[in-house]
Amino acid sequence: MIAELRADARRTVYELARILIRHADWRTMTVWRPRALICSEIGSPRDPSRPLSVTAYRTARRVLEERGFLGLVAKAWTSSLRAGALDDGTGGTSAVFVLAVPHRRERLPSAVGSPRVNRALTDSRRESGKALRAREARTKIKSEAARAPRGQSMLPRYGVFPLDTVPQNRSEALGAAQALQERARPLWRLSAEHLRHLARPFFAAGWSPRDLLHALNHSPSGRQHGYTSGVRSPVGWIRARLAEWLGPDEVPLPSRSQRLAVAHRQVLADQAARRAQTAAARAAAAADYPLQAARAREMLRSRLTGGRRLLVPLPRSLPGAGQARSPEPP
Repeated sequence: MIAELRADARRTVYELARILIRHADWRTMTVWRPRALICSEIGSPRDPSRPLSVTAYRTARRVLEERGFLGLVAKAWTSSLRAGALDDGTGGTSAVFVLAVPHRRERLPSAVGSPRVNRALTDSRRESGKALRAREARTKIKSEAARAPRGQSMLPRYGVFPLDTVPQNRSEALGAAQALQERARPLWRLSAEHLRHLARPFFAAGWSPRDLLHALNHSPSGRQHGYTSGVRSPVGWIRARLAEWLGPDEVPLPSRSQRLAVAHRQVLADQAARRAQTAAARAAAAADYPLQAARAREMLRSRLTGGRRLLVPLPRSLPGAGQARSPEPP
């Protein structure tokens, strides 16, 4: 199985499969891609800035061909192998492959005493009828539920576990470990099962794969670690980085996403408290509005009359309209 390969070989196989699927012609189920371009797109496992070696490319292609996912339609041809006088300068052609889904036929146990189906036809109609019924009975053993659904992926899904989701069981934890290997180069030298074992306490504490990636590159204070040399022991490197995120009782500290969630809830609580305080102030002001309005009218009346009683009624547009206003002295 492809999942049993080493981490770097498994990555090369899956990247090659993704590139071929991405550039395939789905009407003919064929694909062609220059080998040099594929090697540059995949990159070397040790140095992504350099292209993949031809040996690693051939090994990954051989794995896909042996598993039945890839078939060779036409071999590649290069003009550099021709004589100089016959070289037309075209550079050659790329190999053409066909994408396929492997199908394994199950060998069904033959019934005791039943005639063989794969044999020459007989002249007897009775024997031929028996053979036909036996063939029909054997085909009915394979039910509809045993058949693969249409539209399924040609390759097993790899590295598709969401980074912000907390694994809930061993299968999801294995998918999370594979997703971590896709995004952290020092983890390629470990198996997914070993990485799942190292991250199990943190997954149990509610950590997500993205939290583990942050913990491997940052301290709990938020400072980012510096890299001065390559990682010699991935297991020791992982344990040393994750040990900073353990409390005195060996219990993982709150992760980055958990801290952000707590801070977000605190912001929402503060906003709700401010809204409640503003609503209470507005309700108190609305309840005290009649008294404040009466006080304002009294102050305006005192300023207009100078403290004297009005004998002439004020206009309706002014407070205190309808009251008498005393004539001013000559």
